[in-house]
Amino acid sequence: MKIARTSMLIAALGAAAAFAIPADADSILYEGFDYQTNNTTNDNVAGNNGGVGFSGAWSNTRSSPNVYSPSLTWGPSQGDGSTGYARGQAWSSMVRPIGSTLSDAGLLADGSTLWFSAIMGLQGQNTTNADLNLALTNSSGFASSEGFGNRENLNLDGASSEGIGIGQFRAQAMGTYWQNNDGAADNVSELSRTGTGVFFGGSSGGVPRNPYTMIVGKIDWGTGGAGETLTLYAPAENALPTDIGAPVLTWSIPDLNQATFDTLAIQFKDQSQIDEIRFGATVGAVHVPSPSAALIGALGLGGIAFRRRRG
Repeated sequence: MKIARTSMLIAALGAAAAFAIPADADSILYEGFDYQTNNTTNDNVAGNNGGVGFSGAWSNTRSSPNVYSPSLTWGPSQGDGSTGYARGQAWSSMVRPIGSTLSDAGLLADGSTLWFSAIMGLQGQNTTNADLNLALTNSSGFASSEGFGNRENLNLDGASSEGIGIGQFRAQAMGTYWQNNDGAADNVSELSRTGTGVFFGGSSGGVPRNPYTMIVGKIDWGTGGAGETLTLYAPAENALPTDIGAPVLTWSIPDLNQATFDTLAIQFKDQSQIDEIRFGATVGAVHVPSPSAALIGALGLGGIAFRRRRG
């Protein structure tokens, strides 16, 4: 009997260890900004070429975003506390090619589903000013050559330059997409966004909010010229892999030419932060559990097994 109970405990701990292993191998595209570890200095992100699934290094389209450490954490569901994260510098942006990584995996085909996630941060920022946008796109990046109001829009590199992703605006997580909505020959694909009701950073009613949030996204690509559906989730800290909660946003957006998406672009206003960017075929590939949540869950299962055994 003791051997059986011990075996159950060992199995539970083994399950916890398995859950706690980061799922980088399951993420078809992954960027953790593991580029430097000195907490007191920063490094320009340009030229760095780590992560998984990219076809080239980061380049700057404006004002040199930097990499800082330690990494951002969420409960601590992602980030190991020792690597880096990306932080903007005033109006700044950066871009990195992904080539055919997602299309080769079948995740940009009409009728398919693409999952993604990221941790966004507003630590120490004025939440009225600090904004951020993450775009999966076929553009060469954000429109740095345009006027102040256009820096959150993407360069219009041809009639089909578009994008989709997430962002934050005035401390609220947002769903986003980009198209040349006004039909003008102005070299920009305009940003459209809508709120999730998920706020972070700053304070509410004098009570400080968590400076970070994790957003998990699901894109269902439409068929036959139908539009796309962007669904966003805000999983709780220490949540288990498939426990991402109810959607905080379900948004029907116009038809996009997603088959051509081959670039990841990030735009910052002030020193907003981003880390642990993941794209994959399943929620488990982009939502990695915290070690503590995995341990609690596995031990709970072990406890149930013990009780059943004793009964």
